[in-house]
Amino acid sequence: MKRLNVILLLALFALLFLTRLQTQSITDKSIVHAAGIDKSGSELSVTLQVFKPEAAGADTPIDISKANFKTIKASGSTTRECLSKLSAQAGSELFFGHLQLIVIGRDVMYSSPDDIFSPFLTDLSIYPGTYLACADSAEKTVSLPIKENAVTAENYKKIIEVSSSKGICIKASLDDIPTTFEETGTLAMPYITIKGENEDKHLDISGSGVMNAHSFDKSLIPKDECKYLSLVTCGSDSDGSPLELDVNGNFFGLKNISRSYSADHRQDGFHISIKISADTDLPKDKVKETESALSEKLESAISSTLSDGIDAAALYKQLRLQCPWAYAESESTMMTVSADITLYSKGKI
Repeated sequence: MKRLNVILLLALFALLFLTRLQTQSITDKSIVHAAGIDKSGSELSVTLQVFKPEAAGADTPIDISKANFKTIKASGSTTRECLSKLSAQAGSELFFGHLQLIVIGRDVMYSSPDDIFSPFLTDLSIYPGTYLACADSAEKTVSLPIKENAVTAENYKKIIEVSSSKGICIKASLDDIPTTFEETGTLAMPYITIKGENEDKHLDISGSGVMNAHSFDKSLIPKDECKYLSLVTCGSDSDGSPLELDVNGNFFGLKNISRSYSADHRQDGFHISIKISADTDLPKDKVKETESALSEKLESAISSTLSDGIDAAALYKQLRLQCPWAYAESESTMMTVSADITLYSKGKI
């Protein structure tokens, strides 16, 4: 009998808990769609793009002709401190379950990446694939309205995805922080700029910026290098569209991209061989020359970034996954790279 009473009591508590969850209105939360992190003197400044369902002047909850968000901003020594202040400023709980993008200002400095990313990595409501980007001003970037969609930040996401599919930038996401960044010591991400004046302002991707242990690298990876690095960094057919490239005036697409890595010791140090195969819409008479040119340009792009101490191609991560013995020995050894690319002409892809 006593056991039955305990079970009934637990069931009652569960019912009350579920009822409380169901009656909570979405208007009781501030829905965050994008976050911008900048340097503010010796501190950090966080700007949040918060969804504004009332969309002034609209007959319906959302009016796509008007800015559908507001921005709130606070400063502190860490992102977590800033978010605590912003929650009080918003007057409601900050909800990050719809977070689309985190933008970091290129002048941000930190003692540890945890200063920036800790609250985002520990919030289970946040999608681990949330995109990362950098900009000269993160605040201005997340404050720029784009009126082509009901949710401005979704347009930011589409701009990054399209640019990545064209080889203009290297994509990065939140789950790259505890994986790629921890293993390679650097992380390349899209560099967003604002182009145009007044009503014609729009976002543009101008290559990739590189985050290192305590700040961003001063130099950017230009579009041309990103174009070739995308052969090893771009997810294979992640959105169903081909990777678009042009080499020596030949514009073509690649699909069904596969990659394999091997490693060995040589006289000039530790050597990594990358084999890439893909289907292409190039005519057969253009395939051989394009394979050779692509291999050469990829080797050059990887070697260029490695010489600057930037592992933009995430080679160390791939070594850990595919050649763990080499990963264990590679850290204190000079690394060289060769690429072998095979293309299969398939007409339209």
